[in-house]
Amino acid sequence: KLTQQVDNLEKGQEKLTQQVDNLEKGQEKLTQQVDNLEKGQEKLARQVDNLEKGQEKLARQVDNLEKGQEELTQRVDKLEEHQKSLMQRVNNLENYGKELSKSIAKIEFDHGNKLQVLLDVVTSYPKKFESTENRIDKCENRLNKHDNQIYYLNSKVQGF
Repeated sequence: KLTQQVDNLEKGQEKLTQQVDNLEKGQEKLTQQVDNLEKGQEKLARQVDNLEKGQEKLARQVDNLEKGQEELTQRVDKLEEHQKSLMQRVNNLENYGKELSKSIAKIEFDHGNKLQVLLDVVTSYPKKFESTENRIDKCENRLNKHDNQIYYLNSKVQGF
C-alpha cells in the first residue's frame, strides 16, 4: 500500500510538475502579451502625441484661416464702400452729362438762331450791294448823261 501511495504521490507530483510547467508557459505567454500590450500602449501614446501635435497644427491653421477671412471680409467691405462711391460718382457724372447735354442743346439752339441771323445778314448784303451798285450805275449813267448835256450846253453857250 505504501508503494501504491508513493506511486500515487509520484504521479501526483508529476501531474503537479506538469501543471507548474503549464503555469510557467502560461505565465511566459501572459508576460509576452503584457509586453506586447505595453509596446502597443507606447505606440498608441506616440500616436496620441502625434495626433495632439496635428490637432495643434490644425488649430493654428484654422486661426490663420480665420485671420485671413477677417482680412478678406474687411477688404470686401472696403471694396463695397469704394463701389458705392464709384456708383455715386457715376450717377453724378450721368446727371452732369444730362445737364451738359441740355446746356449744349440750348447753346446749339441759340447759336443756330444767331447763325441764321448772320446768314441772313450775309446773304442780304450782296443783295444790298447789288441794289446799291445798280443805283450807283444809274447815278453814273445820269451823271454821264448830265455831263454830256452840260458839255453840249457849254458848247452851245460858247458858240454864241
